[in-house]
Amino acid sequence: MLAATRYNSKFFKADSRVNTGEKSSHVYTSRYHNEIVVNDIFVPAGQSINLGFTGFGQTILFPVVGNLPFMKNAEEEKTLSPGDIFSYTEQPGDIITIKNPYADDTINFLQIGLKTKQQTLLPEVSTINFTEKNCLVSAKGNAANIKAGIYDSRVKGTMKLDKDDGSVFAYIINGSFEIDGRLMEYRDGLFEWGLAETEFEALSATAILLLIDCS
Repeated sequence: MLAATRYNSKFFKADSRVNTGEKSSHVYTSRYHNEIVVNDIFVPAGQSINLGFTGFGQTILFPVVGNLPFMKNAEEEKTLSPGDIFSYTEQPGDIITIKNPYADDTINFLQIGLKTKQQTLLPEVSTINFTEKNCLVSAKGNAANIKAGIYDSRVKGTMKLDKDDGSVFAYIINGSFEIDGRLMEYRDGLFEWGLAETEFEALSATAILLLIDCS
């Protein structure tokens, strides 16, 4: 077990979230004030969903299970695969339409809203390469503050933040972790601030961690 660490934090327990999805879709939200919002979205086979304005400057789409065909404001359709990240500057009135292309399987993806210091971020797709295990892999470009990794049980790691007095959001995509002395399980979230780095240890096999530097 990692040594207990003093830090400021807000914990988001997965089973305390409310489903705000319409029809047969499921949308579970973790939000910390005006810093970050993470919508964990499940869309059943053959169904579609429209994503409205989150109120944050930067929006990121992160597919977890299945390919993710999407259309922004009725523009040309694009498709993301797990590991791809689509990032853009959100504007009032923006509509993202997503349709599950599968006949039998549910797709799952994250819609992440973040503050941004820039006025405009051009729409951009980057990729996190998950071929190497037991290390954090960074996205590129607009989403460079996002890191993710697949870990074997009992592997430890550290992520240094951009600032000594920084903030970070951790999200457990699969398995369980101990993060800065706190036990976190499947789809739990944790926002921490006032720290220079975050430490973690995987507690299960094929554990997948998403870390977002919000500094």
